[in-house]
Amino acid sequence: MTYFQSFHWYLHVCRRFIPKHKNCESIIYLIQNEDGKPVLIAPLWIIKKNFKFINKKGCYLIGRNGWSDYLNLIYNKFYPEAVDFLIEEIKNDYSINNFIFEQLKENTSLYKYINSKYQVLNNKRVTCVELNIPSTVEDYNKLLSKSVRQNIRTAFNRIKSDNLDVSLMFDDKPDFEVCRRLRNSRVVNKNKKEWKTKSLMYKLIKVIYNKLILSWPKYLPFEEDPSLKFISIYINNEICAFFNYGVDYNKSIYLLAVGTNDNFKRYSPGIILMYEFIKYLTENNLSIKVDFTRGDEKYKYQLGGINHYIYNITFKE
Repeated sequence: MTYFQSFHWYLHVCRRFIPKHKNCESIIYLIQNEDGKPVLIAPLWIIKKNFKFINKKGCYLIGRNGWSDYLNLIYNKFYPEAVDFLIEEIKNDYSINNFIFEQLKENTSLYKYINSKYQVLNNKRVTCVELNIPSTVEDYNKLLSKSVRQNIRTAFNRIKSDNLDVSLMFDDKPDFEVCRRLRNSRVVNKNKKEWKTKSLMYKLIKVIYNKLILSWPKYLPFEEDPSLKFISIYINNEICAFFNYGVDYNKSIYLLAVGTNDNFKRYSPGIILMYEFIKYLTENNLSIKVDFTRGDEKYKYQLGGINHYIYNITFKE
């Protein structure tokens, strides 16, 4: 599985990221085989009836609309009969025949099985980006375009010519309040740029949708999950970019919250930080993959990332 199916991740998801509403219920099913051994854990969120037009009755995965970039049922070996049994139990317990499993990775056994066994009603693709760590720094540099390599050199030259003091922290413990402010500022600026490109009709629909959709608690993952790590870059002792990430059992790194300080954008601090971090991972054989997760932001491709996909799939028996 991924970092988002780990026990400590679900601890905070179940504590903080389950909206409370009389028409909703969260439940975790444990499916065992004939010998009593667990073969499937199903963290589910049930909407028991339609309300406010857009909140549709159905069975969802806990973690949707949140920081969990990849959702799934939890299993070691995939047993199709366990999934069939689960679907039948949900139908019997809640009179539900509408299943909305979002953010399933395309290469997972569950996603493949749903497509082969059940009636798929909708299947929306979402872009994610990842970087498989090369064996050497030289091989990594070959993944980067000539212009990106030049931009990195230019950023370092600007720092040097401006006589700035730079420090990179690959296991940082920064001030959470500063990180929260940088992250929120980045999101606000990003949303403003996207909002300007949208039509009046889109904006109207979005406003109405946000008023009707069941509200989700606001938080940042590093405030809840103590196992998450930070890398940061400081210029003249002021933090100007950070990446917050988790590591799963096979040494894959999953990026979560990101923050940058626009006062230092002349020096491309986020690109420098991640570039040097990937070099560090390569030189020390510390990771097999850096997963930039959901979104197709430009910097992910500049750093050598390639697309992979997750799917929001709606199905019934």
